[in-house]
Amino acid sequence: MNFIKRQPPGRLIAAGFALVILAGAALLMLPVSVRDGAQVTPIDALFTSTSATCVTGLIIADTYTNWSIFGQLVILTMIQIGGIGLMTIISMIFIMMKKKLNMQERMLLMQAAGNDLEHLSTIEEFLFVSDGVRYEEFDWRDPYVYWNEEEQCYDMLLASRIKGGGALRGGCIALCRSEDLIHWSYEEPFYAPEMYITMECPELFQMGDYWYLVFSTFSDQFTTHYRIGRSPRGPWMIPEDDVFDTRSDYAIKTASDGKRRFAFGWIASKYGNCDFGPWEWGGTMVFHELIQNPADGTLRVKVIPGVRDFYSVPQEEKKALAAGAKIRECTGGIRVTADTLGAGLYEIPKDSFSIEMDIHVTQAHEFGIALHVDNGLERGYFLRMNRRRGEAAWDMWPRSEQGRYQWQIKGDVPYQIETARRLPAADDYHVFIIREDDICVVYINDEVVLSTRMYDHKGGYAGVYAVQGEVKLSNYVVRALK
Repeated sequence: MNFIKRQPPGRLIAAGFALVILAGAALLMLPVSVRDGAQVTPIDALFTSTSATCVTGLIIADTYTNWSIFGQLVILTMIQIGGIGLMTIISMIFIMMKKKLNMQERMLLMQAAGNDLEHLSTIEEFLFVSDGVRYEEFDWRDPYVYWNEEEQCYDMLLASRIKGGGALRGGCIALCRSEDLIHWSYEEPFYAPEMYITMECPELFQMGDYWYLVFSTFSDQFTTHYRIGRSPRGPWMIPEDDVFDTRSDYAIKTASDGKRRFAFGWIASKYGNCDFGPWEWGGTMVFHELIQNPADGTLRVKVIPGVRDFYSVPQEEKKALAAGAKIRECTGGIRVTADTLGAGLYEIPKDSFSIEMDIHVTQAHEFGIALHVDNGLERGYFLRMNRRRGEAAWDMWPRSEQGRYQWQIKGDVPYQIETARRLPAADDYHVFIIREDDICVVYINDEVVLSTRMYDHKGGYAGVYAVQGEVKLSNYVVRALK
């Protein structure tokens, strides 16, 4: 025990990772971990153990067909250890051993200054760390500094964790104060709902009579949330639909030009540039406009007019194609009727275009938009719009590679691309789709947006589908880049 106490935390963390990975690899090499007939080499076991512990999502052997129930439980356990955070676990051990993290091993804030925003120099003597009393040392980042007019001081919000709080629900937004931007005091947490692991990229702003607190989480889901209050200190109300976009649009921040407010985050890329690659911590910026409902302060998301204008070259209208449905022409468009699953489709470009359309739902068990599909609806993307559940979500087929047998379809679960968003309750929907390279952004009624990556399917057809019902598609226009 004394030997362990003498070791620097960084070394213990690295050793902890190595021990978990080696232990997992050893367990995966046991005969009880492998299905009958499957061949697993030590390299396979070590790679699988490393990938699971580091939560990368990479595999070299199909999890279902190669590993037994015991082997799958071993993999799930390592994923849980990695997901909770081995550093968190080890830090708790440090606390139990009454061992402090030194300055180099703690998360710290630094400051840079300059005469403009392009030429900044680090102020090396400024190092600001957690107090280790109210807040944990290992989560202390994403500072948001603003002038507090009421208190006549600078406030700083940070992504942090309550000292001694739970591993899964100890996340909070810390508050520090300063009069000179150099000397800061530690205040009670600004917002500590006991709901999340951590609350990244906090932001506070006012629109009209309401204040908004924005933060991003990776607890129940990767997404950006907002809260509504009547004052800059809350209390904070959770709106019915408290997110701006899907999982892929992360760490959203906002800015105002004095008249309008815009939201911008990054659409995460996927490893290997394929639909079923793990999400990565990087991506491409996307922008939306935020519109306030003055009655209750809730926010909706709409396309920025300049973005719509960027796609301004109408493409030649193609004749509609029926896929498992009856279609008939009507004023401004077509009616699509299906006894089971059917669609009315139009040929579209491979990438970089916009589609605008109106959808009227007469009656349908389910309906939605088909994008980059083939004429048999066996491949492509489907925006499933379910009014009974009040949700919209991207799905695709095939969802992933098949196993050895017909019924073994890896990932045969709904919503393989994205999490669901709220679907506005209506009979009529105006939909605006932007597809640029591998990014797709869809706006529904200028209220809800769904952003995602699309790698595997291009070209083909687009249109509307219905399950046991009838929908009308009108004002359908495809435009190319200006």
